[in-house]
Amino acid sequence: MNARREIHGLDYAICVLVSILDKVFRGRCDWWTVGRGLDIEILDRQDGPSKDVLVQIRPVGWRKDEYIVARCHWGGGEWYVFEGHVDSLRLPGDLGFQFGFQTNWPFTLKPLGDSAEHFLREAMPGWFKKVS
Repeated sequence: MNARREIHGLDYAICVLVSILDKVFRGRCDWWTVGRGLDIEILDRQDGPSKDVLVQIRPVGWRKDEYIVARCHWGGGEWYVFEGHVDSLRLPGDLGFQFGFQTNWPFTLKPLGDSAEHFLREAMPGWFKKVS
């Protein structure tokens, strides 16, 4: 039996995003877990000169009203995540129910909004330069 499976570019981009989000939220949200698998659904697709895909990511074990949404673009011969948000009523503090972000692909997130920036600064202080 051949157990090999091809990892497609869009799948890889989503896995990189989920890995980054895991670094941010693990240990700060006791419910956060992504290690049991991901259900991924393409919600919208633009097939033209600029390819664009909107995906919904539901980690296995999360509540039905909790998910990650990401907009991915095709450019330079690869998929990359441009922006997105994590939606959950169980997000901590002032985040409310949504943590919005854009990316400095492929390594860091740019938070959208003051509450998201404060949360990210606490979770990942090494991503921010110190200003004297």
